Amino acid sequence: METLAINCNPMTSWSDLPTDILIAIMSFMAPHDIIALRKVSRLLADTTRERSVWIDALRRFCADNDVYAPSFSLEEMSTHELEHAATGCRRFTSRLRTNFLRRNSVSPLSIRYSAHEEEFDRLRLIPGGRFVVTVSRCTLWLWDLGSSPKTSGVKLVTSCVISGVTMIHGLRIRASKYTSDALVFVSTTGSEGSFCLHVFSVLPHAQTPHFNLFSPVLSLPVENERPIILGLTNQHIALCADTSTVLWDFIHDCWISWREPLADSENSCYICNNNIVLVLNEAAQIYVASLPALHPRSASTSPPEIESLNILQVHKLTRFDQSEQLVSCIDGMTRRFHGRETSTAEEPMHIDVLSKDGTNNLISHFAVLPAAGSDTALCELSALAQSPLEVSYLGSYCQHLQWIYPHFVLSFDIEGTTALVSLIDLDGTSSASVLTGTLVAPGLLEGEICVDFCSFSGRGCARVPTSDNGGFKLMVMDYVLPKQS
Repeated sequence: METLAINCNPMTSWSDLPTDILIAIMSFMAPHDIIALRKVSRLLADTTRERSVWIDALRRFCADNDVYAPSFSLEEMSTHELEHAATGCRRFTSRLRTNFLRRNSVSPLSIRYSAHEEEFDRLRLIPGGRFVVTVSRCTLWLWDLGSSPKTSGVKLVTSCVISGVTMIHGLRIRASKYTSDALVFVSTTGSEGSFCLHVFSVLPHAQTPHFNLFSPVLSLPVENERPIILGLTNQHIALCADTSTVLWDFIHDCWISWREPLADSENSCYICNNNIVLVLNEAAQIYVASLPALHPRSASTSPPEIESLNILQVHKLTRFDQSEQLVSCIDGMTRRFHGRETSTAEEPMHIDVLSKDGTNNLISHFAVLPAAGSDTALCELSALAQSPLEVSYLGSYCQHLQWIYPHFVLSFDIEGTTALVSLIDLDGTSSASVLTGTLVAPGLLEGEICVDFCSFSGRGCARVPTSDNGGFKLMVMDYVLPKQS
């Protein structure tokens, strides 16, 4: 039988692929892997410098890493600026690791200040590092720090005076699937002494940006102590209000409260797969309860109250080897900008619990996963690892902890006038690999709370005193710079 010779003309190298196919392949690659392709061939090096490659890379980076995408004006940014933004996190952590291994501190490569003295009590960077929100007495301020360290000065974008308020107590920022704006949550004391929670939306790149009230103001009476926020997602807020816990759906403006488990300002509360996940820090336990029906807030001036949650599961918080329960627990330092309310095997909900280990901090990492089997109401608590830190438990406070990659975490702590950063690599063993060092922040006050860091841009922001009369300036610190184009 005669056989036919078929010449399939197979492609033997990357160079045989059309440019549009190469760009499509790169859309699935991490930014540092795209850069690595430049060593392969001139064609690949040229393709990696295509503008569309870095627009796709930056968009994916924002989606995967809890970054506020509107921080970046993609149409106005050059290809070099897009690459700098997409690779900033990798270069920041690489610089930290290199210097900490040599026991060197890491100083900012660029420092800028606001032009005038400002009076503010709290600040919070919007993830992405370009914008920061500050509060002073009864006023909100939005500042543009620029997309590049080469930006001159700090620009005031907009401000808002909150009427009927005597004092601002708290400031948080979230994203929500219900709006493209950033949501700003401000807890205040009203003129009549009541506790008020304001939810504002703001789009920094709008032609005329404003803080707009996103939901009706939540008002609760203050009986013994001021209500404390226990948890905040992209749809719900949980508060400790005296002897009750209040859950408010600020999207649909409905609420509920319960007495059991007992309300405690040290607890943390999350919503996960239509369950309430309650972290009881003093008891070192996690309760999983079914989410009760919420009622329209317009129907009453106080939330409907149920006696107790329907507890489905109780998990003990123990050391990784389960030898003993954790002590002196603190939860709630994990930053979740998007505040997602779902957990999957691919994207689990992380709960990181800080506890006392001798005189230092111990962080225990857990993941809440959907339970195997048909009962999707139940959750599994998986212990991932524990991280012993070279940070004093009593002499410091955790500024925030952030998951950067699936197995990599950064923890920022303030100890006295020093900012400490711990690089935590969860390599699958019981004890994570931890590397701690100093992030230099010049002029930081003792125990300063008006300081924040953005892991994804390698940027820090803090208030620093300018004179003896109590004045402050806003200091912007960039720890990574764009490479020369």
